[in-house]
Amino acid sequence: MTDTSGLVARFIETLERRDWKTWASLLHPDVVYDLPQSRERIRGREKYLRFNKEYPGDWHLHLKRTITENQYAVTWCSWTGGGKRAERLSPSWSSTLRDWSYT
Repeated sequence: MTDTSGLVARFIETLERRDWKTWASLLHPDVVYDLPQSRERIRGREKYLRFNKEYPGDWHLHLKRTITENQYAVTWCSWTGGGKRAERLSPSWSSTLRDWSYT
């Protein structure tokens, strides 16, 4: 898939469905996932997959908007879990899903 917007939508959809095989296939083997608020950095497809599979609670994602330019994208998602709801902007997607940051 070369369409960045479509790739981002599929990433969120497969993550929401917990379709781990398909979701992991979208990731670059050397993906880097940064969580600046907790200063965590997860490197590699298998570690990022484990992080999401083991994330506690019954969480859900809903993609509200994607803005793309070439291979880059910014997403606006709503997240619910543990009785809480949040809205997040997540910049720094690339079309290879190699580098991704969460803010």
